[in-house]
Amino acid sequence: MSLILGIDTGGTFTDIVVWDSAQNRVLQKAKAFTTPHDLAIGIKNCMDALDLTACRSLSAVHLSTTLMVNAILEDRPPKIGILLIGTHLSKKLPVAVKYELTRYRYHDSHKRFSANPATSRHLIQLFDEACPQVLVSACGTNYQDLKKSATIYLKSLLRSEIVCCSHIAANSDFYQRTLNAVTAIGAIPLITKWTASITSVIRKHGIYAPIRILTNTGSLVSPDQAIADPLSTIMSGPAASFIGSRCLTKEKDYLLLDMGGTSLDITRVIERNTRFRTIDTPVGNYAFHIKALDLQCFGTGGDSQIKLNSMGDIVVGPAKAVPLCVLGSQYPHLASELDKYRLPEGYDLCTATETDCFFLHQDVSHVTLANDEREILQLLSEGAHSLFFLANYFGVDADFLHLDRLLKKGYVGRACLTPTDILHAEGSFNRWDSQTSTVGLSLLASRKGCAPAEFIKEVKTFITNQLSFFCMQSIASFEEESFRFSDSQATMYLIEKYLHDRHGFVTSDFSIQKPIIGLGAPAKAWLPAVAKKLHAQLSLPEDGDVACAIGAAAGREE
Repeated sequence: MSLILGIDTGGTFTDIVVWDSAQNRVLQKAKAFTTPHDLAIGIKNCMDALDLTACRSLSAVHLSTTLMVNAILEDRPPKIGILLIGTHLSKKLPVAVKYELTRYRYHDSHKRFSANPATSRHLIQLFDEACPQVLVSACGTNYQDLKKSATIYLKSLLRSEIVCCSHIAANSDFYQRTLNAVTAIGAIPLITKWTASITSVIRKHGIYAPIRILTNTGSLVSPDQAIADPLSTIMSGPAASFIGSRCLTKEKDYLLLDMGGTSLDITRVIERNTRFRTIDTPVGNYAFHIKALDLQCFGTGGDSQIKLNSMGDIVVGPAKAVPLCVLGSQYPHLASELDKYRLPEGYDLCTATETDCFFLHQDVSHVTLANDEREILQLLSEGAHSLFFLANYFGVDADFLHLDRLLKKGYVGRACLTPTDILHAEGSFNRWDSQTSTVGLSLLASRKGCAPAEFIKEVKTFITNQLSFFCMQSIASFEEESFRFSDSQATMYLIEKYLHDRHGFVTSDFSIQKPIIGLGAPAKAWLPAVAKKLHAQLSLPEDGDVACAIGAAAGREE
């Protein structure tokens, strides 16, 4: 019997399976919360739930993760700066700081670059404190020499590590070269931390089988290879989902929907295979020129933030948070705190939402902080608190609590109303504390001017329509159509008629002729309504909640 340990680290859960590769079956499985501040904790909690006597004869340990793709989907840029020389770039980049330098001096014959004193001072102010790493990217006929000279200049100017984009990515297209370099250098510490955490935990459990990581294409590489080529694993999780689906269903042609805590990944499977694409692989707001499975990723999952925008409309995702019910099960006082300390009459929040609650994520006794930040952390060390409790306690406006830096650095975590809370509030799912979910929901329902039951119905309809729209857009993409429905007012008119079931002179319809295979922990709660909306047959396989761990285990060496 050849046993493989499959480990998938997702944004919400870490899943582990003991996989019998000879019989293609799961012998054991375990699930625990992913702990981003210290990944080893979640991995250890998962390992502790297994019967480790069966793990002594493991032939390999296979890993997959959505950590990198989730960071892109949630638009959580790493602490990286980018200096663009000689160009204006309107396209977005996942960086903390971007600066376009169009006025500079460059002596071609001496290969010498410089900027005027005012610009130099501005660069120091912009990058030195905020960005431990600064990438340099230039365009033009002599961009290689220009970039090298600028790198030398910046090294003399800044304390940050200065890196040439072309040393990381060699794509001929300026934007793609820059995007790939930024993404790669941001992914390296994630992969390093993740693999080190897993190695540490399994070694303590006496497991010394070789470790391999699933790539974007479903092949396996060593941790060192993954670190050397980090872009090869940013779509590791979705690739594991596809392989896992083939292990869990006998269907030949199907639309695969994998719904996790952070995202919905959609893949078209034909004759039990899927295509690869090497250009314009879409991930959230970005399109990468990397070889990966032909799939679509959308930032809506079971733990997506639910809020009301300035117009009072429901918004779900792409930001992710801890569900109120989960935090409330650990801190029972949150329900009464949310109910007591509310949004003042006539007050509009700029960045936060009224259901926000905050908790201490990690020990920060060694970190240099401002006095007000230190006071907040001291209070949170005693227990989690709601936004307006904190505002009342410190006697400040809720928008001026200075929580942004603490959240970005991972010192503080945030909980708010999520789709998981909707299920708890309506009573269809009761794993954690329903009371906190109910109070949080009542806050948004009151602001929207409707009863809680009506608000639940509106949110569930919104999520169903949003997921259905993602499926419709994905099918067009899988049929090699490059347009986006949202770019056409006429198309969106018809789609809105269909999704919202509006009656009038014009109606439209949409159906999927192939079955839907639903995977992921939230799939059972949310995908039946989507399949009904799209007139499609839905299958929810057994062990679909750990499909990515199965897919990782079933991956093959090239």
